[in-house]
Amino acid sequence: MAEDTIMEEREELMVSPKGGDPTLRIAHFLKPTVTSIDGPASDLPSSSPTSVPANSVSNKPPLKTAFIGWRYATKDWKAWVSSMRSLHQSAWKKAGIDEAIMNSTYAIIRNDKLVFGFAERWCSETNTFVFPWGETTITLEDIMILGGYSVLGDSVSSHLESREMEETQEKLFRARSEVIRSKAKRASQHGWMSKFMASGSDVEHEAFLAFWLSRFVFAQLHKTIGKDVIPIAIHLARGTRIALAPAVLASLYKDLSLLKEAILSPNRLGVTVCTTLQYVQVWAWERFLTLQPNANSDGHGKPRLARWEKAKRVNIENIRLTLDSAGEYFLWRPYAADNEKGEWLLFRQGMDEKMESLALCLRVCELVGHGARCIEQYLPHRVARQFGLDQDLPGPVSRSNATPAIAWSNYKRSIRDKKLYIPPRHCEPGVTTRYLEWWNKIKIGQHQQEANSNSLERTPQSCKRETDPAVPPGFPPKSISIESSDSSDDDRLLISEMLRRNMKRRGGQPSMGSQLQTLSSSNSGTIQMMESVVKIPEKIAATVADDASESRADMMVDIDAIESQVRAPVNNMVSIDSNLAGTSVYNATRTNSHVGESNAHHTYEIEGLEIEARISKLEKVVALLKAAN
Repeated sequence: MAEDTIMEEREELMVSPKGGDPTLRIAHFLKPTVTSIDGPASDLPSSSPTSVPANSVSNKPPLKTAFIGWRYATKDWKAWVSSMRSLHQSAWKKAGIDEAIMNSTYAIIRNDKLVFGFAERWCSETNTFVFPWGETTITLEDIMILGGYSVLGDSVSSHLESREMEETQEKLFRARSEVIRSKAKRASQHGWMSKFMASGSDVEHEAFLAFWLSRFVFAQLHKTIGKDVIPIAIHLARGTRIALAPAVLASLYKDLSLLKEAILSPNRLGVTVCTTLQYVQVWAWERFLTLQPNANSDGHGKPRLARWEKAKRVNIENIRLTLDSAGEYFLWRPYAADNEKGEWLLFRQGMDEKMESLALCLRVCELVGHGARCIEQYLPHRVARQFGLDQDLPGPVSRSNATPAIAWSNYKRSIRDKKLYIPPRHCEPGVTTRYLEWWNKIKIGQHQQEANSNSLERTPQSCKRETDPAVPPGFPPKSISIESSDSSDDDRLLISEMLRRNMKRRGGQPSMGSQLQTLSSSNSGTIQMMESVVKIPEKIAATVADDASESRADMMVDIDAIESQVRAPVNNMVSIDSNLAGTSVYNATRTNSHVGESNAHHTYEIEGLEIEARISKLEKVVALLKAAN
């Protein structure tokens, strides 16, 4: 079936993520795609807006979450790993678990605020994070590289194949029963380690792997040894490759949906997640420049996860704002190979593990998790730019999840591509013009949904709104004007306090190179902020020490200039020049308060716009300027 191939090449009208005019060129897409916006394209469900309205969570108590899958290694575990690795590393490499086991010895310090921020953006119907600037997700490639798990191999539900393996299972089952009969009255992980570590038992290796699976891969409630992981441990101990990556990712998707549901729940009940959610946090650190802590410099020769061991988290005051404005600072391909030009490589299944692994990472399929009927859909064609490929309208994908066996056969189906396209390291994948139009329609619908949601709980105000011209995911916004009324003294005091906090984070000193125009005032009570020029050097790294202070002054924004005027009512509107895409200069042009005077400006009407909304808009501008700095 030729239609079951993974990718395709065709000539399309494409738009660069950096802006500019559409160009007709050869593009490479992940299938399935839809070539007409009127066709059966996949769509984001209306029930999953790009962000959770602030008033849906802010007045509720913190969500109590038990992260039982987020485990830290003890000294005894690290010693056991060292002992077993010296004896069985060859079997671990053959089974594809050597890096994954080593990853269990690294401590990733949890940032609850960050995890909840990403869970808010999760869409359980597409298994993607949805931001105003585009869709992204954690892919099989991420789990393979960050987690060290294999996408190749047999199912986690594989049966034991020999009498010898069955006898080993019986020994481990008896040992588990003995631990249950101890004082713990359960198959505790502590009792299991005490029984087998350095025991010299002929099943110590299998017991070690059962402990690893139960604690660090498929975490068990009450810190027990799972009976169902023992067959997996027996296979792995013999060097049999088990496809742990799809099972881990399926569980991750499932628990992100569970966490999102709990966040939106009106009663804010607690939730327990068994998945290794540290991969959400590390994935965010790998890709979002504005969230990255300082990576470890001594990770050479170690698994990639070691870069983030005990990394100090970055303090983000407003995680929603940071994520919403991160499109220009998102790394689409942090693991890309250093090839200079794109090329098609011949593919023969079973002959090249790297190519076969890549093919599975690129293909839509069903992911079979571990445990009671955990089957999740995997849709990489929605996030093709994460693989360096161009993005077209994602086509719908039918489910093959009637049973775990059917879902697994879908994952393992033959790869029909005769060759795969490998994009160059420094390519700039684009989006089709129809994708741009499609995404813009989604954004308009979601903006309206958020406005309607806010208007149910807030006093309506007189506002005006027009649709924004098409802006693709990852593009800076075009000229935006925001007009609102009833700007009270309390409003201005709150905004002023927000600006003071931003100035304090900059070090408490006003900048030297402010280019911001002052705010004017009139009796209408409408808020306006004007930017004339804020310089952003294109090659900051090339700036020498002698002119560093001057360049820094050029990039700084004078918060005092804003604060000194924001207390007074003003009559004009915020305007950001549409030419900021792909340039080093942001221009803001003063506009009149009425609509329609210039085609370069578009007025957004937002129902229920009040203090919080105005602060949010102002924070977004400040965040962009800070990110540029």
